[in-house]
Amino acid sequence: METAGILFALGASLCWGTVPVIYKLGMGKVLMEKMNAIRSFGFLGSSLVIFWLAGEGSMEGASWVILVGLASAVLLANVAGDLLFFIGIDAIGVGKATAVTCSYPLFVTVISVALLGESVTVMTLSATIAVIAGLVLLRSRSIAQVEGSGATLKGVVASLGAAFLWGGSLVVTRWAVLESDLGPAALNLWRALFFMPISWGWWSCRYLSMDGKDRPDFFRTDCKSWIALVLAGALALSIGGFSITKAMMLAPASLVSPIAATSPLIAAIWGRLLFSERLSPSQLLGVVLIIAGSVALTYS
Repeated sequence: METAGILFALGASLCWGTVPVIYKLGMGKVLMEKMNAIRSFGFLGSSLVIFWLAGEGSMEGASWVILVGLASAVLLANVAGDLLFFIGIDAIGVGKATAVTCSYPLFVTVISVALLGESVTVMTLSATIAVIAGLVLLRSRSIAQVEGSGATLKGVVASLGAAFLWGGSLVVTRWAVLESDLGPAALNLWRALFFMPISWGWWSCRYLSMDGKDRPDFFRTDCKSWIALVLAGALALSIGGFSITKAMMLAPASLVSPIAATSPLIAAIWGRLLFSERLSPSQLLGVVLIIAGSVALTYS
């Protein structure tokens, strides 16, 4: 069972570390809101396949309150949060943006303390300091950095915003899981069903707010971008989300969490190989501190 859990965790880490590269490749010609809408097809299609293969049989087991909570989590994380993540990738690159968003356990801890009255342990405090120190180091300029300090600050702030929204969504999703009888495949499918109308509605509002002469075609995008974004939706939202949930069911968190937390390193490697993104020694130390602090926050 533990071996299977480790394999699922590795799968989730690989998905989450590879998807930012796909986003980077598809960002040149497609507006971010439209990217989000297009990837909803990959999310829904792959979630339907996973639900069928998992054999859970029913989408029932949740009240309307739970479903509203899931819809809110989708809006927070998969729409608003991921749009901020796209901005971060565009401003500071794949590796650094992914490393900053890896700090989402910090926000989970803050939200839990503020709303649930949980106590702060020594490990929690130490891990928080490590994450903040890592963010400061990551903010420093690299040897051959091409973007200006304004772009760097914009990218870090956007990525932190994504991490905050992901953390809030995680708290809501945990509550939904505890209060319902939904299995991991059914939970993911409900999220996919909510994500499609929300993401296309968001894109519609953005589209209508543009001047007529500046509006791109509402649906039409080059075939390569469509394929890339549908694949990204399937990997990040469906396969990655299902894999980490399944991993937690099959193996202890002490094994799953460190493996899943390696996704920023995978993203940094891809960024270096495909986009020649460089990290200075201090920024590399920042990445390590963010990952280590995030893992420690998960344990605490």
